[in-house]
Amino acid sequence: MDAIERAKHAAHQRKYVHGLSKAKAQVTKYGIRAIDGRSKRAYALKAWRTELIADLGGEDNVTVQQRTIVELASTTKMIISSIDAWIVSQQTLIRRDQSLIPAVLQRQQLANGLRDDLKAIGLHRRVKTASLTEILSAQNEPDSDLANDGEVGEK
Repeated sequence: MDAIERAKHAAHQRKYVHGLSKAKAQVTKYGIRAIDGRSKRAYALKAWRTELIADLGGEDNVTVQQRTIVELASTTKMIISSIDAWIVSQQTLIRRDQSLIPAVLQRQQLANGLRDDLKAIGLHRRVKTASLTEILSAQNEPDSDLANDGEVGEK
């Protein structure tokens, strides 16, 4: 084979590289700490995690099991976001044999896992119940929501 034929053969043999294995290995080894906390992705992930815990009734009302599932869901969401960014940058998602590239299928498996994690912790919002001291101190403030019904947040 001459150099041109080898180059064509090498180009044909190239595999799709999406970085999923590397990202998964880093997150598996270091957890969420593997993400640079100063990045936009890290801020978005922290905000999503905070909103998810707030929807579960706040830090005080989340069990250890729920917190573990929230961490797993956060990691999965980060990996899905990375794959989504890579998928969008591709010219085509269909291989020569008319099948989807493996990254799309892996992304869907991760999305299904995220959905299952969210189902496990519950998809409905929980309202934080105020403590007795919060209710009593709120009765001194006539404009407070706690003075009215003893619940914090939206109904």
